[in-house]
Amino acid sequence: MAARKMPKVQDRLTISLEAGDRAKLETLANKTDRSLAWLVREAIKQYLADRESGVA
Repeated sequence: MAARKMPKVQDRLTISLEAGDRAKLETLANKTDRSLAWLVREAIKQYLADRESGVA
């Protein structure tokens, strides 16, 4: 029996960061026991929410 594929709920995005920004993210990820991907997803969510509410 073939394995059922789960529906795709996420999309992949590749970004380039300055070395210093990546280092800061890695430090924060280690301090908070979070992944780089999680930190970036949360930052994007916050940015979009701020834009939608007219904050930024």
